[in-house]
Amino acid sequence: MLSVRKNEPGFTLIEIMIALAIAGILLVSIYNLYISQSRTYTVQEQVSEMQQNARVAMNIISRDIRMAGFNPTGATFNGLTYGTSQIQIKADLNGNGTISGADEDITYALNTADSNHPKITRNSQPFAEDIETLGFTPSGTNGATISITARTRNKDPKHTGDGYHRMTLTAVVVARNL
Repeated sequence: MLSVRKNEPGFTLIEIMIALAIAGILLVSIYNLYISQSRTYTVQEQVSEMQQNARVAMNIISRDIRMAGFNPTGATFNGLTYGTSQIQIKADLNGNGTISGADEDITYALNTADSNHPKITRNSQPFAEDIETLGFTPSGTNGATISITARTRNKDPKHTGDGYHRMTLTAVVVARNL
């Protein structure tokens, strides 16, 4: 015959439901933390990429401006020609008396044809992505002040304003050969 035991060890249905509810709350909390950290990581990755793009662009443009007017043969040319968002740099790097190589006649300009992803071009080729403004002003008789404003590739919905993070770099560069 069947015998019913009292005080048999085990869990009641209510205890199991409470344990499942607590586990569910913990899982939802952990998932929300993961999503939040993932979004933060993505934003920080974009900010880092923006900073790197701006710094590399500033470094290379500065290097080229320093070499403007290099002229070992005494040929006649204007080493720097300015525009508000464009600069042309000429240097006789190979010393043959002519400015003919791709690295001897360089034009940096801002291309905003794609307003979602503006860029700096170098001799009409893409050079630095997601650069919002590029400015050149003469500095003394043989230099330039460069200003670059970069922005993140995508909007951050939690960032104020239009959602883009921005960074502006400014440098005064002296051409050594002018």
